[in-house]
Amino acid sequence: MPTLAFSPDPDPMQDLHYREAAPSQASLRRAGSGRGGGLLLAFRSRLLRGVERRDGGLQDAALASAGEALRGGADEGLLRAWRAEYHANFGSYRHALTDLDLLVADGPRALWALSVRGEVNTELRRFKRVFADYEALVSGTGRAAWAVALLGRAKAKAGLVDEGLRRLDAAVAGSAGEWWLPVVAAWRGEARRKAGDLRGAHRDFDAALEAYPLARAWKGRTLLAQRRFAAARSCLDRALRSLKPVDAELALLWRAEASFGLGDFAAALRDLGRVYPLSAKASWTGGVAGLKSDLARAVKAHPVDAAAWALSGRLLGDLGANEQALWLLERACALAPRRPEAWAWRGELRCRRGDGAGLRDLERACRLGGPRWQGALAQERLRAGDADGALTSAEAALRGSPAEAWLHQVRGRALLALRRPGEARAALRRALALSVRSAETYFWLSEAERRCGRGRESLDHFAEALLLDPQARWCGAAPDMRAVVLERLGR
Repeated sequence: MPTLAFSPDPDPMQDLHYREAAPSQASLRRAGSGRGGGLLLAFRSRLLRGVERRDGGLQDAALASAGEALRGGADEGLLRAWRAEYHANFGSYRHALTDLDLLVADGPRALWALSVRGEVNTELRRFKRVFADYEALVSGTGRAAWAVALLGRAKAKAGLVDEGLRRLDAAVAGSAGEWWLPVVAAWRGEARRKAGDLRGAHRDFDAALEAYPLARAWKGRTLLAQRRFAAARSCLDRALRSLKPVDAELALLWRAEASFGLGDFAAALRDLGRVYPLSAKASWTGGVAGLKSDLARAVKAHPVDAAAWALSGRLLGDLGANEQALWLLERACALAPRRPEAWAWRGELRCRRGDGAGLRDLERACRLGGPRWQGALAQERLRAGDADGALTSAEAALRGSPAEAWLHQVRGRALLALRRPGEARAALRRALALSVRSAETYFWLSEAERRCGRGRESLDHFAEALLLDPQARWCGAAPDMRAVVLERLGR
């Protein structure tokens, strides 16, 4: 959700629209004069206290006092601005939009309201409205670089990555010497990551690391997308030392995912426990039974939090507790039917159990979440023997993430299954060029070389696979080749 100035721990680097268009300190002092001003500042103070203490009752009482402040002569525009910030931060988007629509029509704070309304509509994925607001903002500010950056970020979030990048490039070029340059550079890094330019993304994140703590978290996420789990976890460790609580939740979830990838379930559980109230004593030492108890407490404490159910289901599925995992993921899908990851994780789990309905879940995740889940669908289609469907899904995934090595590997395997070894060889060589040495990729490249009649190259690649992972099950699938390679290696 948006991280606006109303955060109990506000960071002006977070949001360009706050620094550039929000009321100045001088206007706040003027608004605080007289009885109406006193009531207005009391309203804000009470609301902030409620946020800091996580006291819903105090927050509700503060909101109820808004009418008294207005009757006492408080500045209506400023009160609406603060109330809109509060509602936007805490997901009450309908209430936020009620105030923001009125502020857009009210001249003095129209630009500020346009920028925040754009953020809210981004969360609601109403991108046509977002673009209209940000285009008006760009026009109203004389094409200020920070406004162009907001529009570019929105375009990239909507999937118009190339257009977003063009605007973000212009914003970076127009922001030399400005305080917001690291923020815009980090946003461009996120857009480059989506475009598959991971090297460029890392450059942008590195340029923003010191001034914009979120850049380090996004860098960790990019490493995670590259399946560099150890590097991702190290990067996210550093990011979490400087991130404010309001920004830390996603970084904790990404670090938990890195721990999943490393097989460190205890660390993954600790991070989930910081996001959701798992038992303070939760640990892997209790085995699946103890973990089930902790997760049951988590979902009981958050009965309508689909993310808690989905992540818990994914964790249990990775640990092999499939029945419990499936129940949790079904609950997550019911609570948030438009949340693609819940459908995707349920689909993967069902496919592992041999349930053909898993493919339908993955197809639904792709419809909801775009190319992000096409790779998982490609893998499962390949396992199900649908090589044509796997190739279609892998190529769709690569259009969104052309630098993902594992997607090139899946595409290569699909091409092999379709008896197109030359194209498979090119795809698998691309996979190796993009990633650290992968035993599985070497194995499939060996098979592609063999089918292309390149016996020597096939043996060389099989030898690499065997050296990297001599116990892998697929090494036993070619006993004759294994014997030749072992003889060549002097074993």
